[in-house]
Amino acid sequence: MVMMCQTLFDAVEAVEAKDPRPATRVLLTPQGRRYDQSMAEELASKKRLLLIAGHYEGFDERIIDGLKPLEVSIGDYVLSGGELAAMVLVDSVVRLLPGVLGHADGAADETFADGFARVPAVHATRASIAGCRSPTCCSAATIRRSPSGGWNNASFAPSSGGRICGPTGWSETLRSRNPSGSGNENLRRRRQRQTRSEKPAMRNKILDQVEASSLKTDIPQFTIGDTVDVHTRIVEGDKERIQVFSGTVLARKGAGTNETFIVRRIVNNEGVERGFPVHSPFIAKIVVKRGGETRRAKLYFLRERVGKAVRLTEKRKVAKKGEEGAAAAGSKQELAAAAAS
Repeated sequence: MVMMCQTLFDAVEAVEAKDPRPATRVLLTPQGRRYDQSMAEELASKKRLLLIAGHYEGFDERIIDGLKPLEVSIGDYVLSGGELAAMVLVDSVVRLLPGVLGHADGAADETFADGFARVPAVHATRASIAGCRSPTCCSAATIRRSPSGGWNNASFAPSSGGRICGPTGWSETLRSRNPSGSGNENLRRRRQRQTRSEKPAMRNKILDQVEASSLKTDIPQFTIGDTVDVHTRIVEGDKERIQVFSGTVLARKGAGTNETFIVRRIVNNEGVERGFPVHSPFIAKIVVKRGGETRRAKLYFLRERVGKAVRLTEKRKVAKKGEEGAAAAGSKQELAAAAAS
């Protein structure tokens, strides 16, 4: 199946009209430029990308002449369509955008970031695992570079001709074969960052902005062991009713839109559990009926209990001295007003 010219021209024109920013057109095609990390960094710097993926037989040649896209190929092998190639390109480009990874320098210190195929160093925790002894010559402490830039063991330096085993040695051998490669500048900047203090990890700002509109602000404070009433919306056709599920909170986990909690109650001496998303639109409200005192993060042991054995000690709020005085004064005023009336 060959993509028709006019159909594709209309589709590109309609997509570009939705955003005033100029779009870089990228055509996924076998005869395109070979995709690599340097091209991913180049595309990540663009304001907007428009990916065009064909299927089966590809594109009419007049499409390339008319749109003048950047032709990209992810490798010399056959796929049924360019959709998977587009997914590869999207994943490799998006992770280079600021705020996507958990650390600001995460994308600059990983495989291919400096133009070489680096493999993370192997960290052995035991001398022998399943009969395979870990050689001391290949341990990270032996072949790791010292803070000054040299080698902890001079015999393993590439210039000495010594044998360097393992992924780290292979990586350093690649660098020694191409000392003036294009990736040396990135390598130098990365080593300078390693000498400075580590920056604190940051949350994914893009996901936080997307989730902000879906988070509820009226969620009450409740914790493990509390007895709650969960009011859920039941939609039946064009009618809606509220169903209340009362029980003890066994667990609460997750964060943001992924935060959930498990409630358990006893019905006819049988335990019934339900899991609820905290910020689900089908939850009308959550009412805390009673606080339970517990020191555990999960109360799964209650699954083996029924009857009174399920009840936890009630958590009582202890008022401070100032609050006690204010409460006593308020009660005296109420008594005086009642006596006067």
